[in-house]
Amino acid sequence: MERWFVILIAGLCVVLVTPRRAEYAQENVPVTVEAELKKARRCNQEGKAAEALKLLDGIKDKVDDAHRWAYHAHRGDALFELRRPSEALVEFEASVKADAKCWVQLRQAKALHVLGRWGEALVILDDVKPKDNEAAERDTLRLICDGPFKQRWPHAYRKLEATSGRFSVIANAGMQDAELDALDAKLAAIDTTTDEGKRAAEQLLSPSENAPKIARFLDDASKRFLETLKIDALKIPKGVAFRAFIVRGEERFRPIADVFAHDAHQFNEGEELVGLYSTSHKVLIVRDSGDKPDALTGLSPEILRTLLHEAWHQVFDAMCVTRPRWLDEGLAEYFAHIEREKDAIQFGALIREHPTRADGSREVSRFSVFIKALEDGMLPSLQEFIATRDTFEQWETKDVGLNYAYGWALAYYALKGTDETLHKAYLDCIAKLIDGGELPDVLEKTLNPELLKKLESGFQEFFRDLAKRKP
Repeated sequence: MERWFVILIAGLCVVLVTPRRAEYAQENVPVTVEAELKKARRCNQEGKAAEALKLLDGIKDKVDDAHRWAYHAHRGDALFELRRPSEALVEFEASVKADAKCWVQLRQAKALHVLGRWGEALVILDDVKPKDNEAAERDTLRLICDGPFKQRWPHAYRKLEATSGRFSVIANAGMQDAELDALDAKLAAIDTTTDEGKRAAEQLLSPSENAPKIARFLDDASKRFLETLKIDALKIPKGVAFRAFIVRGEERFRPIADVFAHDAHQFNEGEELVGLYSTSHKVLIVRDSGDKPDALTGLSPEILRTLLHEAWHQVFDAMCVTRPRWLDEGLAEYFAHIEREKDAIQFGALIREHPTRADGSREVSRFSVFIKALEDGMLPSLQEFIATRDTFEQWETKDVGLNYAYGWALAYYALKGTDETLHKAYLDCIAKLIDGGELPDVLEKTLNPELLKKLESGFQEFFRDLAKRKP
């Protein structure tokens, strides 16, 4: 009897212990390189680049030759997303060296583009053999590197290029098509294999008047963006260059803009468009109307506002991964509100009404939209606005015109208003986001609900007072 009792107890122990051992074994399954690479890839696809890097760092000493290309490719993707393009390029190069996958070569070319090395990017693009689903990306990158005018004027297109600081501008503003056609034909007839021919071609290809003006203007504007917001210029990663196309004429502009239509939900089919910044391809495109050109840039005031709006997006994107819509669009509108003072442009102007256009129409100002909503009692609270206008979908599914007006008003009050607490919190919010902070944590430390509630009455009273003042 005693013997059977011992056996029974032992059996129960086996039954009770075995599942726990199995569970323990599952928790300690050896980490495989392939599984971690798949996780890292998924993290990159979900916008969790920092998490992807941690996973990849955990297997860096275990990667074998068969998986080396994928390891470097996924590290490159994560670093590129984290605004570290120079490091990303090194990883893409290592991946291609291990196994020249076409999609990684395209990433390599994009990194070179962001770093302003367009000639090197074109060498790679000429070499790749894309699959059907990769050909469009290759052609898009080639368009960015070549610029929008090379196909039409293969000999004369370089006359439309100019560089100042980080900005590389390609613009046909101020030049007529017939003039460029004649120049292209003249250049085609020159024998550039001789020293005399080279000198003649270079003289003819000296930059047009407007492209250098626009490049200098954008470079100066970008520096003033940073000064206004007290951002260290070193926050823009070393080597990053900004590509900007200014294209005169709707018939030439629209096909180029359509290439990037899928990119950032910038506009709807049939909608009038004067400019966009492509977040995935890092290029700015603006349509030049040719109307009332300003001597400083050769562009009309209306087009200049669009250029500044998109340029802010370009500069902010180079520094910051998390860019809530209410902040990004609000600052873009703030910097696009300009007024001319002699030979200088002043940012952050209060524009009560825009001037009448040549066709008799008039753009409604952000100020007037905001004041009307304020007077009609239709404004959301500061807390609601910041909490519910973060993503594109949130921004577009509500009153878009009021969203832009509200974003501008918040930026204007924070930067030019009377409340020092808001001024500091607003700048701190930007700084912490640039430093990689998560949005909920950043808002809790800066523009938290308690602070916004205290600021509400002063914010509204500030604009009521502005509305009462005579211009």
